[in-house]
Amino acid sequence: MKNYKYKFFIFIASLIIGFLASNNFNINSMSSLFKMNAQEYKNASEERNMLYENISDLKEENYNLQEQYNSYINDETDSANIVDNMSSQLNDYYAIGGLTEVEGPGIVVKIEDGDYDINSDSQEEVNRRTLHDIDVAMIINELRYIGAEAIALNSYRILNNTGVTCNWAFIGFEDESMEMAPFYFYAIGNPEQLETAIKAEGSYINELIIRKLKVEINVMESITVLPTKKSYDSLYMHRNDK
Repeated sequence: MKNYKYKFFIFIASLIIGFLASNNFNINSMSSLFKMNAQEYKNASEERNMLYENISDLKEENYNLQEQYNSYINDETDSANIVDNMSSQLNDYYAIGGLTEVEGPGIVVKIEDGDYDINSDSQEEVNRRTLHDIDVAMIINELRYIGAEAIALNSYRILNNTGVTCNWAFIGFEDESMEMAPFYFYAIGNPEQLETAIKAEGSYINELIIRKLKVEINVMESITVLPTKKSYDSLYMHRNDK
């Protein structure tokens, strides 16, 4: 009988311990779950507050942009200023691109072949005293390098992509235009700077003088350079908007 009571007591104790262990596990699990949910709630709350701040900032930015837009639409003075600025920029682009007539101070360089006797002078000497297309290209490049803002050869406007070739007493261009001697190089820019640089030792103009070509350099208070005759239509080149 005692043995039975003892076993019964052990059985009841086991049930109680098992119940307590089970409750303790559930409590720990619920506590862990509660802590996880609390952290998630905290993160969600912070994210929500951040979204509210972003929305508020976007509303304010949208309001400012709308006010700016309305001022452009309603204020005729601002609209006129915008149009004037755009027009001024376009005119500058046209001038730089050679599409309009331009005027300003600068220098004029006149170059002619040197004197030679075709019958007595060697072919090498004749070539030395003759202006060639490579000479023209070097002069144009030198004028650009020393600060010329606009260049013309006689009446032909020189652009960044202008190509030259020699046709006996003529200088030809890629659009089949031609200019004949004597050759006048018109360069608009700082006159003092252009004159000093073009006459400096080692300049290409000095090399032409050494070769006994006829060179004259004159400073001008006002030079007019005509717009280009060349078409700007592109057959293969297109703007890349990517």
